[in-house]
Amino acid sequence: MPDAVVPARVAAAALEELFALNLVNRNLRIERDDRFVRVPLITSEIPADIITRYDIRLEEGAHRCRAGRITPFEAVKERLMRLGLSQEQISLLPDKWEMIGDVLVLKLDDRLSGMIDTIASSYAQILGAKSVLRDFGNIHGEERHPDVELIFGHDTETVHVENGIRYCLDAARIMFSSGNIDERIRMADMDCAGEKVLDMFAGIGYFSLPIAVYAMPSKVYACEIRELSYRYLLKNISLNKVEGRVVPFLGDNREFEPPEPMDLIIMGYLKDTHRFLPKALSCLRSGGRIIYHENCPNELFPERPIRRLEEAAGDRWKMEVMSKRVVKSFAPGVSHIVIDARFTES
Repeated sequence: MPDAVVPARVAAAALEELFALNLVNRNLRIERDDRFVRVPLITSEIPADIITRYDIRLEEGAHRCRAGRITPFEAVKERLMRLGLSQEQISLLPDKWEMIGDVLVLKLDDRLSGMIDTIASSYAQILGAKSVLRDFGNIHGEERHPDVELIFGHDTETVHVENGIRYCLDAARIMFSSGNIDERIRMADMDCAGEKVLDMFAGIGYFSLPIAVYAMPSKVYACEIRELSYRYLLKNISLNKVEGRVVPFLGDNREFEPPEPMDLIIMGYLKDTHRFLPKALSCLRSGGRIIYHENCPNELFPERPIRRLEEAAGDRWKMEVMSKRVVKSFAPGVSHIVIDARFTES
């Protein structure tokens, strides 16, 4: 059987899809070097879109030892045991991580501090990462700066591929939450044919890009206040070839003046999102929708966000809740939630 030879920079995303489709021969070892990851397959019939998306080439399978269904985490533990970590230290290793493109993000127990370099290089080699960031779990400021430290490698700019969308970013300076993947995919699955969309907190294009690429709007107006994120937004608009469909705006979204009323407004912000509802409603056409995000104490969901939407609607608008859901846990007792609502002028 052949091997799939995948560029290391996209190996994590490619492996996720290949495993999900049960195409990987789990009895043989995955091999890695600085440039490529060689994945043993059980068939040569890989979907053409996956081959194209990840620049995969198929080669005759190389000889390798049987792996006995070893997981990447088991491989990390075995390697670090050989390198001298104690059983206690092994028990502290994280069995979950984030792979943003080819940059690995790890949360490490402080009791492992004396072995950080060895641990980081081992995870990098096993998982095919060019760089490793230690995540301290904090987010700074309204612009949501990640609290991370580079512990392996040099370059933290990467291209993360998800659902066919290419997101270029500096993982050390810009947030990318894997927990929001379902919401990003939902944006791609919406029918926005011919509609005008306003993304009030666009970032690097988290929601603007899947809508622009898949949902067929006439325009997406993408507002971003942070200059660094805006620069990556511009790059990602080009990477995904939606220059004619996405109109970027640098600055406070309350200063943005839409050329016409919007059919859909996305409010993908989590801190005091309700303060921006007056601006959103001023941009919305009658019958238009708002996708409203916020962090909400679990005991106040869905009453608090719905009340905030109703208060913003006032007497001018009739508000109809279309859907409500929890996206992910944000902190103990607090969740990232989303309300979809339609507003019709009274």
